[in-house]
Amino acid sequence: MCAMAPLLIATTGLQAMGSIMQGNAAADAGAAQQAAYNQAAENERLAAGYEATRVYDRGRRAQSAALVQVAGSGVSLAGSPTEVLADNAIQTQMDVDAIRFGSQIKQQNLRTQGDLAFMQGQQKQQAGYLGAITNVAGGLTQLYTPRSSVRLGGSAFA
Repeated sequence: MCAMAPLLIATTGLQAMGSIMQGNAAADAGAAQQAAYNQAAENERLAAGYEATRVYDRGRRAQSAALVQVAGSGVSLAGSPTEVLADNAIQTQMDVDAIRFGSQIKQQNLRTQGDLAFMQGQQKQQAGYLGAITNVAGGLTQLYTPRSSVRLGGSAFA
C-alpha cells in the first residue's frame, strides 16, 4: 500500500482541483451571462426610448397638421375641434407610456434572468468546493482503511 499512497494522494489532489476549476468556470459563465442580460436590458431601454420619441413626434406632427387644417378652414377651435385635438394628444401620450411601460417590464425580466444566471454560477462554484472536500475526504478514507493499514506484530500476508 505504501507504493500506492503517492498515486492515491496525487489522484485525490487532481480530482479536488478539477472540482474547484469546474465550479470556478461555472461561476465565471454565470457572471458573463448576467453581463449579457444586463446589456440586453440596456439595449431594450434605448430602443424603447427611440420608439417612444418617434411615436411622440408623429403625434405632435399630426396635432400640428390638424391644428393648421382647423385654422385654415375658418372653424372656431371651441367645441368639437378642441376635443378632438385633446383626445389625439391624450392617445399619443398613452401610446408613449405603453411603450415605456412595456420596455420596463422587459428590462426587469432580462435583469432577473441575469441575476438567476449569476446565482446558478455561484451555486455551482460552491458545489465545486464541496466536491473538492468530498474528493479529499474520500482519498483520505481510501488511504487509511483498516485493511490497508499496517498492523504491527502481524503477518504481511494475513
